[in-house]
Amino acid sequence: MSFLREISSVINYLLLIFVPCYCLYRLKKNFYSLINPSFYLLLLSYLYLTISSTFLYNYIYLVRNIEPWFTTFSDESIQTTSLICNWFTFVFLIFYIFSQEPKSVKLSFYPQKITYQIAIILTVLISIIFTFILIDKGGELQAIQGRHEALVFFSDKILVTYQYPYLLYFLLASLSVITWRSRNFKWYFVLIIPMITELLSRGRDLSFLILVYTYLNYVAISRKPRFLIITCIGLGLTATVFFRSREFHLDQIGDILIYLFGEIFATRLTTIITYDHFLASGNLGNFLLYSILNVFPSPITNFWVDTPRNYVYYLQDFYRYHLVYSNSGLAGNIASESLYYGGISFALITPIIIGTIMECINRLKIYQIFPGFIYCCFLIAKLRIFIRIGFYDSFFSLVTFMLFYLSWIVILEWNNKRISYSQKYYQENDFKP
Repeated sequence: MSFLREISSVINYLLLIFVPCYCLYRLKKNFYSLINPSFYLLLLSYLYLTISSTFLYNYIYLVRNIEPWFTTFSDESIQTTSLICNWFTFVFLIFYIFSQEPKSVKLSFYPQKITYQIAIILTVLISIIFTFILIDKGGELQAIQGRHEALVFFSDKILVTYQYPYLLYFLLASLSVITWRSRNFKWYFVLIIPMITELLSRGRDLSFLILVYTYLNYVAISRKPRFLIITCIGLGLTATVFFRSREFHLDQIGDILIYLFGEIFATRLTTIITYDHFLASGNLGNFLLYSILNVFPSPITNFWVDTPRNYVYYLQDFYRYHLVYSNSGLAGNIASESLYYGGISFALITPIIIGTIMECINRLKIYQIFPGFIYCCFLIAKLRIFIRIGFYDSFFSLVTFMLFYLSWIVILEWNNKRISYSQKYYQENDFKP
C-alpha cells in the first residue's frame, strides 16, 4: 500500500506542475488552442480530477466536523481512485500534445442573408419568451430561501416545463449567425435575461455555458484572445459562492474557502463512493447502446432501447441516506461514470475513447465550416458538464441537436465559405476590436 501511495503521489505532483506549464506554452505559441476541444478536456480533467486528488486528504480533514463519514474512506480506495483520476488527465495530456490548432486560413466568412434573417426572427421570439419566464417566475425564485429548493423549482418549473436548455441553444446558435454577419456583439446583451433567471436559482451551469460560448465566438471573429475577459468570467462565476455562503451562515474565511472549492473536491469524492459501493453496477451494454442511439430524437431512441437510469440518481440516493451536508456540489464525474458502468477496465479505456473522439473532431477541422464551428462551441462550452457528470449521453445528444434541431443552419451554411483563422491576415471588411 505504501508503494501505491508513493506512485500515486509522484504521478499527481508531476501532472500538477507540468499540465499548466504546457498549456500556457501552447497558448503563447498559438492562441487558437482556445478552439481546440482537447485543451479544455485536459484543463477540466486537471481541475476536477488531478487537483482534487492532490488535496483530497486535506479536504477530508477540513470537513470532518461537517461530515465525519468522509473520514471512513480507506487508504486503498483513495489511492486507487487517485491513480484512475490521474490516468484520465495523463491520457488527455498525451492527446493534447499531439493535437494541432489552425494556423493560417485566409477566407473571411459571412453567413448568408436568409440564414441571418431566420436567426433574427428566432432571437426576437426566444428573447420574448425568456423575458416572460423571468417576469413570471423570477419573483418566486428570489423568494425561495434554500439553494436546493430553488434549484428544484428552477428545474421543474422552468427547465422541464419550457424546455429551457433547447430554447437557449437555439438562441445561442442564432446569435452566432447574427454576430458573424454583422460583427456586432451588442446582440449578446439579450443573454443577460437567461443568466439572471438562472442566477436567481443560485445555479451557474447555463451561465457558464453562455459565457464560454460567446467568448469563443468573440475570439474567432476578432482574432484576439482577450485573456482578461476569460479571467473576469472565471472570477465572476466563482464569486457567486460568496453570495451562497450567506445561506449557510459561513463567516470564517476557512469555511468560505471550503465551500468555494467544495464542488471540485466533493465531485472527486464521488469516485471513491462509486469505487466502494457501486463498482460495475450498471448495465454497460444497454448504457452504451442508449448513448449511441441518442444521435436520433428521443422518441426514436426510446423505441429501440429502454432509458437507463443515470448513475447520478443512484449516487444521490446514497448521499441522502449517508450525508447530512450535501450542498457542496456532489454529483459525479467521468471517472465515477466509467467505474459505475464498466468497472476499472472501462475506466481505463474511457479517456482513450474520449480523447480519440475529440482528436478526430479537431483533425477533421469541422470548425472551418460554420455549422461545425457552432458544434465545436457547444461542445467546448459543455465539456465542464461532461467532466462534472458524464460524457456519453451528453456528447451524442449534442450531435442530435445539430443534425435535427439546427438543420436549418446545417443546410443553408454547409457549402458556404470557410471561416478564417489567420492570426496576421485581415481582409478589408473584417471586424477589428
